[in-house]
Amino acid sequence: MYVNYRGETVAAKKTKIDEPLCHNRCRFKCSDKIDNESRKEIFAAFYSMTAHAQDVYLSGCIKTSAPKLVSSSSESHRKISCVYTISVSGEQTRVCKKAFQSIHVISEAKVSHITQQLKCGLIVPRQSLRGKHQKRPNKISDSQRQRVHEYIKCFPAESSHYSRSKNSNRMYLLATLSVNAMYKDYVNRFIGNDKPVSGSMYRSIFCNDFNLGFGSPRE
Repeated sequence: MYVNYRGETVAAKKTKIDEPLCHNRCRFKCSDKIDNESRKEIFAAFYSMTAHAQDVYLSGCIKTSAPKLVSSSSESHRKISCVYTISVSGEQTRVCKKAFQSIHVISEAKVSHITQQLKCGLIVPRQSLRGKHQKRPNKISDSQRQRVHEYIKCFPAESSHYSRSKNSNRMYLLATLSVNAMYKDYVNRFIGNDKPVSGSMYRSIFCNDFNLGFGSPRE
């Protein structure tokens, strides 16, 4: 048992021993490749880290890229493709997403949080502020946040037929833009009594307050 960041007592996590890590139809055969000793070693090493170190480690195990094959069906279209790897006996071994979660005993939401930041271009994930909300050294004023919102909304965005059924609210900016380029322009154009927000804060607002991508997906 342990106490989580909410102050709640929950059952301690434990690694899966002699249990399937994923579906028996998995093409990577993860349950067969990862023996009990490797599972124990990975689990022990992972939970000896701090929360932020865990996020950094997980981000290093996930590689993102544009999918090699893009279906014309909007139902199956993906913005990015993820490859999950773990170290077994000193060698990088590819596993499926389900096995990756099982080995580290983490939720799908945790993995999605990491991949979302990788998709936004972050090399190292932001440190989680869970349980630290009473201390906000990087907190910005409402007027600063509103100014960033107004600036981002000035850029023309369009929806995509290919992603509409998957994520109907997602909009796409020009493919020639990027978060870094938008931030530089935001700083250069800034006029007002408030100071411009930092680059990391601007990226946080862009990723968390908006549902935007760059370049509309095509068939």
